[in-house]
Amino acid sequence: MKNQIMRRLLAVSLLGLLAPLVTVSPAVAGDAVVSGACDEAAFDTALATALTGGGGTLTFDCGSPATIVFSTQKVITTGNTVIIDGADQITLSGDNTTRHFQIDTGASLEIRDLTLTDGAVEGDGGALVNDGSLTITGSTLSGNGVTGAGGAIANNNILTIKDSSFISNTADSGGAIVSSGPLSISTSQFVENQGNGTFAGAILSAGGGSITESTFEGNTSFFGGAIVNAQGTLEFSNSTFYGNEASGTGGAIYNLTNMTITNSTLSGNSAPLGGALFSISDAVTELVASTVTANSSPGDNTTSSGALDNDQGGTITLRQTIVANQTVGADCFGTMTSDDHNLDSDNTCNLVGANDIPGSDPDLGPLADNGGPTQTHLLNSGSPAIDSAGFGGCPADDQRGEPRPSGAACDIGSVEVQQSTFALCASYYTGRVSSPRSGACGAYQLALETPEDLPLAFCIDAWTGLVNYTFGNPCNAPRYTHTVPDDGALLTCVSLYTGLNRAVLSHAQCNAYEVPNTIPPA
Repeated sequence: MKNQIMRRLLAVSLLGLLAPLVTVSPAVAGDAVVSGACDEAAFDTALATALTGGGGTLTFDCGSPATIVFSTQKVITTGNTVIIDGADQITLSGDNTTRHFQIDTGASLEIRDLTLTDGAVEGDGGALVNDGSLTITGSTLSGNGVTGAGGAIANNNILTIKDSSFISNTADSGGAIVSSGPLSISTSQFVENQGNGTFAGAILSAGGGSITESTFEGNTSFFGGAIVNAQGTLEFSNSTFYGNEASGTGGAIYNLTNMTITNSTLSGNSAPLGGALFSISDAVTELVASTVTANSSPGDNTTSSGALDNDQGGTITLRQTIVANQTVGADCFGTMTSDDHNLDSDNTCNLVGANDIPGSDPDLGPLADNGGPTQTHLLNSGSPAIDSAGFGGCPADDQRGEPRPSGAACDIGSVEVQQSTFALCASYYTGRVSSPRSGACGAYQLALETPEDLPLAFCIDAWTGLVNYTFGNPCNAPRYTHTVPDDGALLTCVSLYTGLNRAVLSHAQCNAYEVPNTIPPA
């Protein structure tokens, strides 16, 4: 212990010695400020400075929030790396006459905290065409439109989007984005975008990639109300599709190739065929720990349908997934493959796994903000989906970021009910604290109840984190005392095999084969 303290003191001393050597990076030659009139001419001057200097960061000094109207598109030429930082104060408008930016091959553009609106062209990419590298962070793209594809963005290379919103963009296909290059999208929203002609209200993807912690709401098209995956492998996780509509097939998603959907919710979407998802021949779709509910699939003049529709020879595989309680149409239509631990409500999903639950009501709560970045359906306390997804193979967290499992096993669906009511039992002989699954302490054990009138003292081993009850005695080294109630809850991890409680000293997540147990403060 003494050696650890000495090492920490030495590290602090070294940081103090090094502090004077830390310097702020000098300004790049191409850095420029848009100021003065804060109009298109001022922007063009600043951008020219950045491009002449080999790239740089454009910032704004306009005195207040400002809108700059473009009459021509701006080109980020090969060899330049440009950052445009709007600080949540600046809107760039295309005035429904021009695209905002073109990024050439070998060029890079990053847009930060900026709004791009009213971009328009005869062709593709209403706000941006990217042949290089494009990153969008904390920004809004709204009201952009084209006669071709990609109402906001036409991407032909590398596209990264974080913490951004795409609202009411329109195109013939890909109302918000058309992409032939790899996509990386996180914590973003796609709302009421329209693919007015054929494909994809929000995103038409032909380059694969990943989309996580994002929401698709109220997007519309003929094929794929929100998404059409035309080529490559597209992976969704921790995302919600709500209220999207296709007038043809695939209310939320139309999949032509390979797709994985994990920890996600498809709710309230609609289409004649495939209210939530439609998969064509040769397409491979996998749903893992997801929830598909309240979708509408009335069928057309020739065939019936379901929320998940796979009647053309593709593959839809379900694992630890709920497909239940659709508003119109069946849960599933066509061939489904069960990878076990699934639940459907109407016996249409071919659930033949040993631990599947066919023909059962999952007892879901309404779609709501239940924590995390996206809306979800919670399982009510009596749901048969609780603790029914097995222990191995489930994702480490649920859609909200809460740990799995929380209980004897994982829950089916996108949400893990957090159970934190494990009993605490202290051995009369060793003081070792355990939590029996039965909830009842055995012989020679003291049942600990918290909070009590007086603080309840625990001794926590500094090396292993194992928890012992003190029985009024002081803790011995290398143990320290933890009292409940204190300034917060005591988080322990309960071993599924031994029932022993281990404190999470670093406040990280529990290890595999452990269940989190929270002792509430007074």
